[in-house]
Amino acid sequence: RFCDQNGVLLTAENNELTNYARLLEVLKQICLNGEFDCTDTGNNTWLYTLTLDESGMKAVAYAAAPELESLPVTLSAGSVQVRVSGNRIQEISCTCSGRVDGLEDAAPGTVSVKLDFAHNGSFDVPHAVKEQLVPKEVEESGK
Repeated sequence: RFCDQNGVLLTAENNELTNYARLLEVLKQICLNGEFDCTDTGNNTWLYTLTLDESGMKAVAYAAAPELESLPVTLSAGSVQVRVSGNRIQEISCTCSGRVDGLEDAAPGTVSVKLDFAHNGSFDVPHAVKEQLVPKEVEESGK
């Protein structure tokens, strides 16, 4: 479930927050079901890279840019990269490239998304969000 900062649940309505929520869910599922290559980039930081298959490319591209679903798009390359420092995700980026068919000449196209995560230790979850997303029994037990 996803909600905004006021605790309002996001619905399937076509809005920017719903699109972000959809993209995060797609990325989560792809990451859970894929195999990553890992590169130690130094300074206790690692870069995990997952090459996407055709269905993964479509899922990511359509979640990032829903308007592509109505276009004749052929995707030929795609990946998801997750940069981890220590035990925290610092960044998730994904890129899908290919072409848009149906024009006189096929036009190249790329969908690219980069999500940066800031960890500053002073993150407070608004009460309205806690009420919406945290079950009462968990909140009451203090876990």
